[in-house]
Amino acid sequence: MQRKTNLLSVLLGVALVAAPTLPAQAPDFITIDFPDATGTQAWAMNPRGDIVGWYTRADKSTHGFLVSGERYITVDYPGAISTSPEGINPRGDIAGTYVLPDNSTHGFMLSGGTYTTFDYPGAKTTILDAINARGDLAGIYTGQDGVRHGFAYSGGNFTVIDCPGATATVPSGINARGDVVGGCQVSGTAHGWLLSGGKISLFDVPGSSSTQAYGISERGEIAGRYAAGGVTHAFLYSGSKFTTVDIPGASFTTAYFINTTDDVLGQYQVNGVYHSYLMTRRVPHNSHYTVADLGTLGGSFSIAFGISNDGGITGSSRDASENQHPFIWRAGKMTDLGTLGGPNGGVGGPNGSGELAGFVETTTKDTLGEDACGFGTHLVCLGVTWQNGVMSQLLTLGGNNALAYTLNNRGQAVGVAETNLQDSKCAAPQAVQFQAAEWGPNAGEIRVLPPLAGDTVGFALANNDKGQAVGSTGTCANTFIGSFATGPHAVMWDHGLPIALGSLGGKFAAAGASINNRSEVVGGSLLADEKTFNTYVWSEATGMIDAGTVGKDLTAYPTMINDSGQVVGSSCDTDFSGNCRAYVWQYLGPGSETAEMTDLNTLIPADSPYYLISANGINDAGEIVGLAVDQRTGAPHAFLAMPTAGGSTSPMEKSAGSAWPIPEQARKLLRHRIASGAR
Repeated sequence: MQRKTNLLSVLLGVALVAAPTLPAQAPDFITIDFPDATGTQAWAMNPRGDIVGWYTRADKSTHGFLVSGERYITVDYPGAISTSPEGINPRGDIAGTYVLPDNSTHGFMLSGGTYTTFDYPGAKTTILDAINARGDLAGIYTGQDGVRHGFAYSGGNFTVIDCPGATATVPSGINARGDVVGGCQVSGTAHGWLLSGGKISLFDVPGSSSTQAYGISERGEIAGRYAAGGVTHAFLYSGSKFTTVDIPGASFTTAYFINTTDDVLGQYQVNGVYHSYLMTRRVPHNSHYTVADLGTLGGSFSIAFGISNDGGITGSSRDASENQHPFIWRAGKMTDLGTLGGPNGGVGGPNGSGELAGFVETTTKDTLGEDACGFGTHLVCLGVTWQNGVMSQLLTLGGNNALAYTLNNRGQAVGVAETNLQDSKCAAPQAVQFQAAEWGPNAGEIRVLPPLAGDTVGFALANNDKGQAVGSTGTCANTFIGSFATGPHAVMWDHGLPIALGSLGGKFAAAGASINNRSEVVGGSLLADEKTFNTYVWSEATGMIDAGTVGKDLTAYPTMINDSGQVVGSSCDTDFSGNCRAYVWQYLGPGSETAEMTDLNTLIPADSPYYLISANGINDAGEIVGLAVDQRTGAPHAFLAMPTAGGSTSPMEKSAGSAWPIPEQARKLLRHRIASGAR
């Protein structure tokens, strides 16, 4: 790959309807040419940055490729004369098309090094064009009558996609929600289309003679191409606005794919040679929100911790017996995930495949009197994962307890696991040392994420899809799990290697809370006064930078950063036991860290009965979950805040003094997930 230093010197963007807000930083431009190829077409990319597509050789043969890091890998279906990978999901599963010597055309899946043919039942030909994180597929089949139809495949079921009145329908992209985009021929004209919520909507770039959509992001932004005046241009379509993307000097530019980090993958032609490009962008996402109460499992309290790109929400809720149980919420229904017999538990995730990670109590009293789950029961606490509703117990490192906090799209969970090494310096009731741990992706796998030099214990709070995790390390005397998780040294593990992130001047509390697929870290650190606890953002380019708090608050606890750089958390007027408000903030690269955090309550309708205390999770569509109080009843419930169409609504204005204290049951759970300096 060849990197151009600044996209603005080589890329021209023209708004066709209304100019979008300019990004905080000029995008970068990367040309992708497979070595010794006569033409290259990159088609799709996953959150790790793996790219798939195909290339042609001088002998006019077509071969698939995978770009992973700096490695170019040829992907050829065995026995095929042509191979075209066209989709790759976060797990690394590849979907595409191959042609045999008899000229028959088939779809294929490549997963774990194994090729599998995928054909639409009874079709003459099948082309697979896209795959999402769940493994849903979109493609094209040709019927026995020679007509090309689109299809989507999910959960073992096929759905035919035909534009009304079309002679051919061609799906090309699918996002985590199952929204599909493509192109169709109607009365001899090509139109773009979007299938969402079971409804197909056609669209055209104004003034174009043809429009074709190829990719759709989790936010619903669409990438494609259009023709006007005999020239083919790329476009991006978002919020009813079209933006043209042209490579100067190119006779042809198209955009095939748009991902969770707002990056765009496409192709251009110069002097008769096709090249692929990757445009990396930092796009501001400003919105107002509507708020929904997610209810409970029958008890008095609930809290949400995570939300996947397809809208699955996890958290913890009291049941009718007022025990605290982990839950999954989908399509308006909250489901109790259960425990290992004990009364309480919590859960993180879900990832794109619907897998969950968490911690639950057993019925066994801890022989050392520890209270690892932090519910005050002193029962043995174990890390678990859920897949397709089935709970699986995770290993410890020889001790009684382990806690899993979250997991990535590759099925790797992170958290903390106890050893059997007793340490008299541990703060009661802790009796043994513990280590940051990574489990999976295969059953029965556990790996230690070692502490920084000079430290003896640690815990990991989050991981990304690139083999990186964040948390904190220290000694058993100054690092704590159980009713709260805190340590003195913020750390990132890069493929198991611990890297010190520094601090904001304090010595006693700093941790990494979340890391996205840009390798950007957010966390919390005490300042030099050892009282003020601020949010920070860290990147390899900038190191640790203070992001502050909301207004004049004393503490700000981040919980998550998504791939667009949006950060959520809680900001409190004193420490974690004080009055708190949910916040949202976006990091757009060096220089943007000076932007002020926004009290999330100022971005919801003025007549909303809810006060948002803590924001604990945000997905790549910008949907936020956490803990709210219904001001009519005082009930603390999990909430979902959804960006409004068009990004605007009547805001509410609440003063800093109207913040609410975090309920004690929420504080116990949040301290597992937040780098807290408060005790």
